[in-house]
Amino acid sequence: MIKLIPGTRGARTAAVLASAAALVGALGATPARVRAGVLGVTMLLAAGLAAPQASADSGYLTSCTDQVGVRTASNGWYVPAVNLARGSKGECVRLLQWALVRTAFVTGSDAPTFVDGDFGPKTEAAVLRFQSAYREQTGGPDGIVGVKTWGFLLPAAQG
Repeated sequence: MIKLIPGTRGARTAAVLASAAALVGALGATPARVRAGVLGVTMLLAAGLAAPQASADSGYLTSCTDQVGVRTASNGWYVPAVNLARGSKGECVRLLQWALVRTAFVTGSDAPTFVDGDFGPKTEAAVLRFQSAYREQTGGPDGIVGVKTWGFLLPAAQG
């Protein structure tokens, strides 16, 4: 979700950099990822847009990775070291569901009650929609949230 930040370019820059710093701290980013993030923020500013606001809901990431650990996706992002599919339950499913809501792959009527920690038919349908929309990045629709899907979904949800 991209949020326009009102005010002057200087105010926008300060708000964007604060959001980026919070995100970098939350994700434990490497210097290379920080440079890439700054480039992305610069491009958003040039387009007149600001970076997304960091959300308290991103605490799902910490809860999940504390339980299962992390692995590195091909794009360099640290993602949960777990594959999820229909029938999965728990904090990592909550993270998945939060990310699907953030990336607008959940219909408006389902969004308020979607994050429940249960990978059921609605979660599976949203995962398949996401994977179908980003076939090349995710490996195509199979309903399984593995390293490729995590590696593209989490950055999209964060910004």
